[in-house]
Amino acid sequence: MVTKLFENEERETFSWDPAGHLIAFESPDIRVERTFDPDGRMIAEQSGGFEVKYDYDASGLRTGRTTNHGNRIVYDYDADGIVSAIGINDHMPLRFYRNPLGQITTEQLSDQLVRTYGYDEEGRLIHQRISSNIHQIDRSFQYDLSGHLIGKHDSSKGNWRFSYDPMGRIIESIDPLEQVKQYNYDPAGNLLSHCPKPNPTCAPPPTRGSPTVSMPPATSSSATQTKMIHPTSALPGTSKTDCAPSAPPTIKPSVWPTTPWAGAAPARHWRSAPPVYPHDQFSRRMARPSVAGPLCLLRSR
Repeated sequence: MVTKLFENEERETFSWDPAGHLIAFESPDIRVERTFDPDGRMIAEQSGGFEVKYDYDASGLRTGRTTNHGNRIVYDYDADGIVSAIGINDHMPLRFYRNPLGQITTEQLSDQLVRTYGYDEEGRLIHQRISSNIHQIDRSFQYDLSGHLIGKHDSSKGNWRFSYDPMGRIIESIDPLEQVKQYNYDPAGNLLSHCPKPNPTCAPPPTRGSPTVSMPPATSSSATQTKMIHPTSALPGTSKTDCAPSAPPTIKPSVWPTTPWAGAAPARHWRSAPPVYPHDQFSRRMARPSVAGPLCLLRSR
């Protein structure tokens, strides 16, 4: 059993059977119980008077899902054991057609709605079409030599463009309205922030031929100067020239008085202090910060 303890002293408990299946979850708001057959397949799930039962075929594939409210879902499979149709109550089943690689090429969603997919020789999605009795939408996708998505065209909405750094991380995206988002990373590659526009703290980058913006900084008693900056202003705590964040300040680990683990601090925005996660001797995370304060994870064997 594992118990998760919150700062308000509420608890969530998780229970497993000897085979390692999660058979119960309980919180102040709900209790969920699960039943498994000897082959380890979940055959029933109960929660607050609601019950779901599952059926399987001889090969172990789930063929049905039935609730105590009378709703039923039925699954059909192809020779490879991949779902080929889903039937919901008495409605027309959803049907899926695949290529030899197992990729979906056609989805028959109803008599009037069909979705088709096209792929390149690398198996990447390059075309999608949604056809109905009302209209048709076509989408195309472009990739660079490294396989990164660099463009998407939607016949009803427009174009998206994406740029990446040499490490393959997205650094800029442009939507059909020509709104730009720029992405910043720390030295470890973690995404720190993105600067969407329009945004008063992260102005749009210059267009072709646009002049440099002149903005007056705070004046001093001795002189007044004008500082030239790139039109892309920075978020608080970031560079004024490239919208790249400055290194977050370091903090000393603190000890939570209500727990025996050291090395964690209450959750704060990364610009003021990064969160620290404590671990036990088995390298299991024992707690995590939250907006309301630290959330403790208590483990019992």
